[in-house]
Amino acid sequence: MRLRGHVYVDHAGAALYSEEQLRAVAEELCGDLYSNPHSQPSGAAEDPSGPGGSAAAEARAATLALCNAPLDEYVCVFTSGATGAIRLVAAAFPWACGSRFVHTRDNHTSVLGMREAALAAGATVTAVDPRLDPAGGWALDPRSPVLSRPACTAAASAEPSAAPAHLFAYPLESNFSGARYDASLGQQAQQQGMPGPGAGGDPKSAGRWFVLMDAAKAAASRPPDLAAAPADFVVLSFYKVFGYPTGLGALVARRDALACLRPRYFGGGTAAACAADADFFRRAEVPAGLEDGTQPFLAVTALRQGWRLIRRLGGLPAVECHTATLTQYTAQSLAALRHGNGAPGPTVTFSVLRADGSFVGFHEVEQLARLHGILLRAGSLCNPGAAALHLGYSAAQLRTHADAGGGCGAGADLIEGRLTAIYVYPIKSCAAFAAEAWPLGPNGLLLDREWALVGADGAALTLRQAPALASVQPSIDLAAGIMRVVAATMRTQLVVPLPASALAFSSAHASAVGRVDGDASSSGGASERPLRSIRICADSVCGLQVGAESGAAAAAWFTEVLGVACWLVQQRPGSRVAVAPQGPASRDKPHEGRPASGSVLNAPADAVGDGVASIGFANEGQFLLASEASLANVNARLCPMGGGPQVDMLRFRPNLVVGGPGLAPFAEDAWRMLALGKARFSIAGPCAR
Repeated sequence: MRLRGHVYVDHAGAALYSEEQLRAVAEELCGDLYSNPHSQPSGAAEDPSGPGGSAAAEARAATLALCNAPLDEYVCVFTSGATGAIRLVAAAFPWACGSRFVHTRDNHTSVLGMREAALAAGATVTAVDPRLDPAGGWALDPRSPVLSRPACTAAASAEPSAAPAHLFAYPLESNFSGARYDASLGQQAQQQGMPGPGAGGDPKSAGRWFVLMDAAKAAASRPPDLAAAPADFVVLSFYKVFGYPTGLGALVARRDALACLRPRYFGGGTAAACAADADFFRRAEVPAGLEDGTQPFLAVTALRQGWRLIRRLGGLPAVECHTATLTQYTAQSLAALRHGNGAPGPTVTFSVLRADGSFVGFHEVEQLARLHGILLRAGSLCNPGAAALHLGYSAAQLRTHADAGGGCGAGADLIEGRLTAIYVYPIKSCAAFAAEAWPLGPNGLLLDREWALVGADGAALTLRQAPALASVQPSIDLAAGIMRVVAATMRTQLVVPLPASALAFSSAHASAVGRVDGDASSSGGASERPLRSIRICADSVCGLQVGAESGAAAAAWFTEVLGVACWLVQQRPGSRVAVAPQGPASRDKPHEGRPASGSVLNAPADAVGDGVASIGFANEGQFLLASEASLANVNARLCPMGGGPQVDMLRFRPNLVVGGPGLAPFAEDAWRMLALGKARFSIAGPCAR
């Protein structure tokens, strides 16, 4: 019912809860009294005589049964989720100088984040790639370099008082590709240790090796069998198994492994006794001793209906069979796709290729899928190691991409395009001049649309009203502090002084496109110059009449060029703000119903200074972006045989033009952010032009 024609293919991200499950949870909560577990009359957090205590005990037992964990060897600790369980282990693990943290490169970012605690304590960190050896077993190929922080290592004790503890972490099933790793990897670590890159001799380090298994993905269909392949710490999230509740997970841990943890913080139920005015604290027995605060007792109660739902479906083997069938069908169907030239389409986990073999950006894929009722997940899936492995990216490339705006949750789509042209339009509706580099001002490109020509009716002249505007060619000389204007019909050029404050940017910021702080448009004596009310795109705004001497000369010059009486007016600082584009194209329908593509951009609010994106005499936003690939696509469709006139890029009056071999036509329709060097631009929306 609630899918409403959508195709849900993100079971790896979250299982879908059922309406029957939610109704049963509501009925259970409405039919009994659930109170704070710490308020139980017996003082026990899980008093079986109370409904909450019974539900919690049942949930712990069911979680251990899910992992086939022997009750006398394992304990279930409730956490906020798999990430919360990983963070608990990372913070409490006895890292020391000489400790090693080894993890597979294919891992969720939550596991990769454990290295911060390890490195801070003086441990070393190594990423490895599992592979099948010729004998059919698993081998681990270390990747260089070994990570360490010398300052942290020096601060740690040079000689640990006891043999250091080490940790190996791996996913039972990859959240990126669905690859399943043999649980014997953990046993290999426990029994043989982990090899180090270039290390000679016995790879087994002195001290005990502990194993953390990330079962968050696997628990949804094929959970671990801890009786057959033990692990010290296993983490999972319940919403991955049956959709509801969220914000609740578990750390399933061996009792002897929990004894090695050294949590520092205590609060709520973790304290059996403590003094407010003395250094005295006694931790509660596990599992309560590791569950800070009040147990999420209502969420824990809801787990009961989740387990019942799984049983009604035939258990997790039935879920695995169903999801495996869907996976096989999807993979086979996608693998059978072909472009017109016979190039193969994508596979699961898949990237979408165009007919020429170039990538379609993942934002565009996600957006187009949603338009067709398909809900999927795009990007690196919080697994940068696996994404880099399958795409062939190095750590240096990932760093470069991050500097260019890429990364988890970022709006950047395809990386490594380039800025091919910068155009500045000092006078609205007049010709542009090209610049190799140009500073940013508070309204966009410095002095872009800074001036406008106003007719007798008070409206800014446009190319429709005065086509001769196209022949007016202004250019800015920041070093000389002037704007020069020429026209084909005039023998003399017009020279207009620049605003005084704009000159401050000429030396510091004229070398590259970059963020400029401050007000670039205000000029000395502006308050003494008369204001003129003018109309820009149905907006009534105030402009500053150009100074008396140059203003009169400018009015006479432009009147002669255009054949209509007009005046040159400068924009008043802060008088207009950027608005969301209202063109016929919507971001929900990429390039549908329009022949060309362009996007309105704004610089980040902090580049303006007052948190508002102000504009000069531009129509909507601070910048207009156009793509060479999109224009080439338009020209190819207008003139399929290659003959006839071609549409020129300047017809769209862009400020920034992008191109590059990997840039696909209309890819910019799905962008959310553009990075040019250190400058960042937010995409406000499509341009009707």
